[in-house]
Amino acid sequence: MLKKIAIGLIAVVIVILALATTKPDTFSIERSVKIDAPLAVVYSFIDDFHRWTAWSPWEKMDPGMKRTYSGAEKGVGAIYAWEGNSQVGQGRMEITEANNVTRVALNLDFVTPMETKNKVEFQIGGYNEGSELTWRMTGPSPYISKVMQVFVSMDALLGKDLEAGLADLKAAAEAADVAAKQPQDVVITRFFDASRASVWKAWTDPTFIARWWGPTGYTSPVWRMDFREGGKYLSAIKGADDSMYWATGTYTKIVPQERIEMTDSFADSQGNVVPSSVYGMPGLPEVLHVTLTFEEEGSKTKLTLTHKGVPGGFVDLDRAGWDQSLDKLAATL
Repeated sequence: MLKKIAIGLIAVVIVILALATTKPDTFSIERSVKIDAPLAVVYSFIDDFHRWTAWSPWEKMDPGMKRTYSGAEKGVGAIYAWEGNSQVGQGRMEITEANNVTRVALNLDFVTPMETKNKVEFQIGGYNEGSELTWRMTGPSPYISKVMQVFVSMDALLGKDLEAGLADLKAAAEAADVAAKQPQDVVITRFFDASRASVWKAWTDPTFIARWWGPTGYTSPVWRMDFREGGKYLSAIKGADDSMYWATGTYTKIVPQERIEMTDSFADSQGNVVPSSVYGMPGLPEVLHVTLTFEEEGSKTKLTLTHKGVPGGFVDLDRAGWDQSLDKLAATL
């Protein structure tokens, strides 16, 4: 009886091994998902390995996994290595292509549990106001992998992980897009080694303001103002490539030496309000509001600037622009 069982088991093994030889030498797995967020938002979760913790299905399998980031901060040349439990093993990824928010390609090399070298591609397309993301993984099928495929296909084995990852990436990208659209107030406080009268003049004398207005690398060739409540201003900043960005607004409240409130809008050279998309920055409201307060602090002047209603996705850019302008003001004073 035992001999017959042994012969039977050997026969089963032979059949399994024979069937394994019929399996393909390579595999290809692909899954797609529609995401209600712009291409750039989706792309930002893929070309930066630091953000994979928000959605990668393998990150959850071992919270204590050792992670190492090297190479470029993100995009081509960024490298991510990991070492974890038996579920995630050990390996390395490197981004080899990162093309204009539509494609990211990378090498995926496993050391354990099985040494393999795979290719991964993310393709991002647009639909209406959203994106469609396709995640594709390809690679060789060594013999041990073919044996496994006698019982379960690579598509069934890894496809569920891709689906889980895409579901989490969709949730993360959509949440980030909502947050980016929420208006925020950018508040900046600076102290200047100058009298309050001097700082006030720097904001109310068109000749003076033109000397410092605009971020680093920009000049202000035009500054016209009718400085009174209900009066308007028109300004322009000029880049090194001679590009011009016009802005206009209305002074809504003036308390001499203490407070200025005004609106802030993109404009054309005639002072007509235009949408931010004209200058390649879609998504900003046509009208924002700026409040300035001036306070004496000993021999210094405390300036508090509040830019109200800035969408979250523009906050860092907005703050940087104001900080650079105020640095130039400090140098001018």
